[in-house]
Amino acid sequence: MKTFCILACVLVACGGSTIDDNTDAGNDGGSKNDATGADGGARVPLNHRATATACPSGRGSEESQFSDAGGNLGSCSKDSDCTQGTNGRCTWSMGGAHILSCTYDQCGSDADCGGTVCICRADANSTAQNICGSGKSDCKVDADCGAGGYCSPSESSDAFCYSADVTYFCHTAADECVDDADCGLDGACNYDPTAKHWKCGSLCSPPPP
Repeated sequence: MKTFCILACVLVACGGSTIDDNTDAGNDGGSKNDATGADGGARVPLNHRATATACPSGRGSEESQFSDAGGNLGSCSKDSDCTQGTNGRCTWSMGGAHILSCTYDQCGSDADCGGTVCICRADANSTAQNICGSGKSDCKVDADCGAGGYCSPSESSDAFCYSADVTYFCHTAADECVDDADCGLDGACNYDPTAKHWKCGSLCSPPPP
C-alpha cells in the first residue's frame, strides 16, 4: 500500500512508508502468496506491528513554511493559535482549498483509542498527528495473528486520495500480495474485507464523474 493522503503522510502503510515505529523489514525468499509466517519460511511484510509502544510525544512545526502566515486563509496563522487539544499545530490542509487549520494528536498509545490502534508519527520531528485507527482492524500486534503471524496496516482511500481509514489486519495463507512492490508501479497491497485476504488494488478510486 502506498501513501498519498493526510493520514499516512504520517504514516503509513503496508508496503512503503512506516506507519509507526513497530515495523520490521525482511524477506527470506518465501512464496508471494504466503505471508502468515506459520511455516517458518514465509516472507516477512515490510510493515508489521511486532509490539505496541508509546508514540513520540514531541511534534514538529510547519511555521517556518508560512511566508506570510498572517495573510493566509484559515482558522490559524501560528501554532500558538491551536489550544483546543494535545500538541496543537497550525498546518496546511491537503484536500480541497489549500488553507491553514489546527490539528491535534488523538492519542499517545493504544490505551487512548478505545480498543483500536494508535498510529504514530514517524518521529518527534514529524508534523503529522498521532491518530486512532478506524476500529475495523482484526489485530493490534503480530501475536494476535497466531504463532508466526503478522499484523500489518491497510489503507482504504477516499475518491480523491486526501484521506484514508487506516486499519490493521492479519496476513493469511490466501494473500495475493505481501507488500506494495508485488503490485506494480500503480498498485497497492491492502486487505480486502470482502475477499478476507490481502490483494492488489489501485492507489485511489477514480474521481466521481
